[in-house]
Amino acid sequence: MIETEWGLDVTMKKYAIVDDISFIEIVKHVSQKCNEIEKKRILVDFTTFEQKVAFLKLFEAANVSKQIVGPGLRLAFIAPHLVNNENSRFVENVGYNRAVDIEYFYDRETAKEWLLK
Repeated sequence: MIETEWGLDVTMKKYAIVDDISFIEIVKHVSQKCNEIEKKRILVDFTTFEQKVAFLKLFEAANVSKQIVGPGLRLAFIAPHLVNNENSRFVENVGYNRAVDIEYFYDRETAKEWLLK
């Protein structure tokens, strides 16, 4: 996790395996760091690890983030496998309804552009 002038840049370690329990703990840790640095923008690179997270944990993560950071949080995920995915779109809508902007991208450049709008 790298602190930037606009927020946090999070890249998962290569070959890391993230399950339901570790996922929520990561979300809590990153959200608490946002509070510490008083930023509400997070760029997460999901291209280097294996995700074994249940779909419902994504909803829990959105709620946990909002509870810790508050409204106005923006999350940009570099996750080509989740772009235009039906479940991903549902998570984006749930986030939006909870005042958390979530979007999935193919590449870092486009994700960062959206994040900084």
